[in-house]
Amino acid sequence: MSDSFAFNRSRPSAARLLILSGLLLPAVFSDAAMAQARDDAPALRDLEALRQASVSWVEIELPTFQGPRTFRVAGPDDRASHAARVMPHRAKADGGPLDAGWMVESNVLLQLSDTAAADLIDAGWALESIDGVPGFRVLRAASIRAAAAAATRLADQPGVELAYVDIVPPQNDRVLPTDPNFADQWHLQNLITPIADANVAPAWNLGFTGAGVVVGVIDGGALVTHPDLAPNYSSALSTSTVASSHGTSVAGVIAAQNNNGLGGVGVAYDATWSNHVYGSATTTAGSLGAFNASHVIKNNSWGPADNARISFLDPAVRTALQTAATTGRGGRGVLFTWAAGNGGTADRIDYDPYASSRFTIPIGAITDTDVAASYTEPGSAALVVAHSSGGTRGVVTTSGSTTATYTSSFGGTSSASPLAAGVLALVMQANPNLSLRDVQHLLVRNARKNSPADSGWSTNAAGRSIHYRFGYGAVDAGTLVPAAQSFTPVAPLVTLDSGLLSVGAALPDANTTGLTRTFTLPENIRLEHVEVVLNISTLRVGDLRVTLTSPGGTPSVLAVPRSDGTDNYADYVFTTRRLWDEESAGVWTIRIADETASNIATWNSWRLRFFGTAITPTCPADIANTDGNPGSDGTIDNGDFTLFFAAFFAGDGDPIRTFADLGNTDAEVGPDGLVDNGDFTLFFTSFFSPC
Repeated sequence: MSDSFAFNRSRPSAARLLILSGLLLPAVFSDAAMAQARDDAPALRDLEALRQASVSWVEIELPTFQGPRTFRVAGPDDRASHAARVMPHRAKADGGPLDAGWMVESNVLLQLSDTAAADLIDAGWALESIDGVPGFRVLRAASIRAAAAAATRLADQPGVELAYVDIVPPQNDRVLPTDPNFADQWHLQNLITPIADANVAPAWNLGFTGAGVVVGVIDGGALVTHPDLAPNYSSALSTSTVASSHGTSVAGVIAAQNNNGLGGVGVAYDATWSNHVYGSATTTAGSLGAFNASHVIKNNSWGPADNARISFLDPAVRTALQTAATTGRGGRGVLFTWAAGNGGTADRIDYDPYASSRFTIPIGAITDTDVAASYTEPGSAALVVAHSSGGTRGVVTTSGSTTATYTSSFGGTSSASPLAAGVLALVMQANPNLSLRDVQHLLVRNARKNSPADSGWSTNAAGRSIHYRFGYGAVDAGTLVPAAQSFTPVAPLVTLDSGLLSVGAALPDANTTGLTRTFTLPENIRLEHVEVVLNISTLRVGDLRVTLTSPGGTPSVLAVPRSDGTDNYADYVFTTRRLWDEESAGVWTIRIADETASNIATWNSWRLRFFGTAITPTCPADIANTDGNPGSDGTIDNGDFTLFFAAFFAGDGDPIRTFADLGNTDAEVGPDGLVDNGDFTLFFTSFFSPC
């Protein structure tokens, strides 16, 4: 971390000094406290361990990014403490236990303007920036109690949008501990079921081995001295030297060295890998945002606990992820492969804000016989799958946190995700200019339809085969790499927004029909992702079923009834990838049903956000419907003329401007991201000539 304000500034105004003078807490924030990391945190992992250790509990209300929350912490005067979240309504709802496995840390995260940060620094506060996470600062307090006090004081200051205590929610490594052993890397070349592997040999034979591609391993840490990993390791591009056996196995799946007489081989055995860790929001955001100019891929074989409950992204983490995915690699974006979860059909990818994000590539798991692994999660956010444990064999790879060893039982989506990351390293060596969106399109278009007889396969309105557990199918290096070499970049991103759609109605209790609402979208784009933002007041989101249906008739089941006592959908974002290449124009339908008795839920509002590319009409001048709204109708008339001129002269950044982007700079058909004379010429040539 660095202090971006290490330069001279003029003194703040007297008014600002009056506001800030009461905030100074020099005794609370010592240099020693700021230098102290979370090394002193107890190695206790859950409530039972705490009880066995005879820990005394203290309830304390903490400012979180979701508002005040009460926690039972073992030591509020310590810098870190394992905790249980206190949720009184849950005991009434289902009698379940308190949420255990949390960690509270004495860091205050601040989302604030640069001016506010400078004023606080001038007033004596020691704020740290987070590399790659603009708009956020960290204040390190001497204790949890001090952090809570500081966050409360700072929250009301001018220019401070959020001030909250850093809390680590329960998180699970994506790994199964009971996978079978097998000392053969069948996931690379399956000799028993030949089709059930990543099909890497054809890519290797073309000379692609990951050379020149940097893959970050964000995990519990990896053993950087492992002899099968050390030759490809970059300390200069790493943010941690911590090691865990899980992370060591992940790194080996990606980049274990070849032809050295040791262990097995990684998918991208000539790729460079780096070591990073997840944990608190500060740590995770820093890892996600580190070295965005150099990292091509960052693999994440972790995520929220596989407990069928919704999770929320910390704002700092969300900003780091979005920034890296949109501005990393010179604007092409870092590729985030993400383990899609091991909760099986009881859980869903849709409840995981990491794997379901439009800025990530979620990876589900299939077995050595090409069928769904029992633990892989379904969901409307599913994109692709890769091979892992769950059949008769696990994955052989590197292992060890202190001593270099090997395992033949690695698995779960923890192993599927780095397998996909390694394949994408081969892809990016073949075409380094691919963007994140390019790669997502490549995967959709070139995934292999595994288990074609599975009854879960269906077809969306664009004619693409789709499955709730497999997404668009299995990652296949032999197909992806050649496709990447000749891939034409996708058109610029177009975003449409329904705006806030108010409902304000109670959902019928214990009713499977529920309430239905519609939204008619006049604009027509070729879809990639669709986001649904929900606001529902309830004591149990697990009572609700949520289904979105596209104008083409493709359903996306976003949530199903389950044991989730979380209160409220508060601007909760669901993402569906099932509608890839469908057209957006038409009637969108959402149905929400409260299928479990005992709790009345109120549906407050919803919102739709659409992401995709402009549709180039058969006739370039045909850009409007009969009502003058965007969308071709087969007729060239004054509606097209009016829309073109409105779009042509719209200001930069206006979404309507995309509808004037008809041609390349040489006036040939095809948008190029610019609205210029080439588009003007193409429109008039098409307008006055029959198409």
